[in-house]
Amino acid sequence: GNYWSDYDEESERCYDDVQPGGICDDNNTLNLGGTDYYDSLPTLYQFGTCTVPVDDLTPTRDVTLCKGRYTINDGSNDGVIKLDNEGVNVICDETVIVGSSVPPSYSGSAFRGNADNTLIQGCNIQFYQYGVYGDDFENRTIQSNVFLNNQIGVYSSASGEPASINQTILNNTFTNASTTAAYLTNTINSSIINNTIQNRVHGLTFYFN
Repeated sequence: GNYWSDYDEESERCYDDVQPGGICDDNNTLNLGGTDYYDSLPTLYQFGTCTVPVDDLTPTRDVTLCKGRYTINDGSNDGVIKLDNEGVNVICDETVIVGSSVPPSYSGSAFRGNADNTLIQGCNIQFYQYGVYGDDFENRTIQSNVFLNNQIGVYSSASGEPASINQTILNNTFTNASTTAAYLTNTINSSIINNTIQNRVHGLTFYFN
């Protein structure tokens, strides 16, 4: 007895505005002939306090990504998780996000967008062209993530104007980046603190024009 419903508040445990198609599967009690039949195993994209990562996920509020390993192709090359809304924190709970790249060819981004005041924390990101891609944003923190077998772990880009202001890259591990762990173009006040970089062509790349 699955019953599909739109959700609009936290108490309902599922947010329609961050789910594909805008619907979730609700618990439902169906009365047939005076007997109640209860759907005790609903299917939810988002349940409890975590969100299952899917392509084109665009959080509008703070989210915790569910524990597990997820192989997700960035189908439109615009980011699996889109950072399009200001003030959003994305926290991973032992979440591993794996792209479809087969080195030496790479494609897609795990995180992409230019929203201000965002946080990406605790994620394990593998096999993307860019782990995190952004341009023209302010106040972004990338903290305690693992970047493994990506072409570039963190990429900030712009032409002429500052790509990022007050970006903090803290306590991350970059392994087997085929090009560079972090590539920062036209940045202001970026802090790169206590990161581990190993088995890469270039550790950090800075460019200004």
